[in-house]
Amino acid sequence: MRWRIYFFLLALAVVAAAIVVYLGCSADSTSSSNNNTVTVNITVLRDDLFGLNLNQVIGQAQFNPASGDVGVNVQGQVYLATLSRFPNQQINVAIELENQDAARQPWTAIQWVQQGNLENTNFPIPLVETIPTLLNFRVHVYYYQYANGTTSDDDSSPIGAVEGSPVADDDASPTDDDDDNDDDASPADDDASPADDDSSPADDDSSPSKVFDAEGVFLFLVNRGQPSTGN
Repeated sequence: MRWRIYFFLLALAVVAAAIVVYLGCSADSTSSSNNNTVTVNITVLRDDLFGLNLNQVIGQAQFNPASGDVGVNVQGQVYLATLSRFPNQQINVAIELENQDAARQPWTAIQWVQQGNLENTNFPIPLVETIPTLLNFRVHVYYYQYANGTTSDDDSSPIGAVEGSPVADDDASPTDDDDDNDDDASPADDDASPADDDSSPADDDSSPSKVFDAEGVFLFLVNRGQPSTGN
């Protein structure tokens, strides 16, 4: 009779050990599947407008994956906890590639007007010059006000642009009557010339007098795929 009890206890011990091993493997598997997700804090760099503190965390951005092939599509979420602080509960957000020289061609920033606490986004990883390459993506949250007290310029604003957005300028438009038909970011920009058509006092080509800037930095490691070649 006693040997049956010992056998029963031994069987229970074996089953318990098997359960522990299984749960450990499952946990490792879950951790492995999530270890390519990166969360970055969005912190205040400058605030002349809303009373937020320098280096205050106002939200988070999460991205997956954080490494992989050229051309992989990165899924992102931008969460802003302090949206009620901003005018009309909305704010300009952009994802910018800071080390543009690492990409084979200029990478256009992803931009939107965030009107809710959580915004989903996605973007492809560009062709790069070498493998491996570390790409430096900046989540930029911003609002600008100019010396005359306005936040909008005298140019046509694209649909959905928040006032105070530097991208509200239409100098890049094909119908732009500047000499070079270029945008304000171009080194060849002719807005400083006498032929400049931005003659209104509300012109936003001057530096803003009050600035709100916050950022989070997301690093993506391009470690697979072929580097770009050719002209």
